[in-house]
Amino acid sequence: MSRPKAIIYQQSPHGNYIEQIVGCEGVFVVLYDFKPFQLRHYLPTTDFKKYGRSVFVNRAHADRLAKRLNKQHKTEAFTVEQLL
Repeated sequence: MSRPKAIIYQQSPHGNYIEQIVGCEGVFVVLYDFKPFQLRHYLPTTDFKKYGRSVFVNRAHADRLAKRLNKQHKTEAFTVEQLL
């Protein structure tokens, strides 16, 4: 489990929950051949489209996606880069 990050700002807009803005270690993007891409899941029988994420604030999530896509497509073209 990751360490708790510093809370930058918080408020309770509706009373039932607290909305917090929390610091992060950076922004990580998964690239294909060093270019950004959109990950789309498509079900042609119902014309259903769902877009997946390729930008994360946690490096582990980006690494896991790149590893899964490299294995699935039998390539090493998916990489992770830190933007901020």
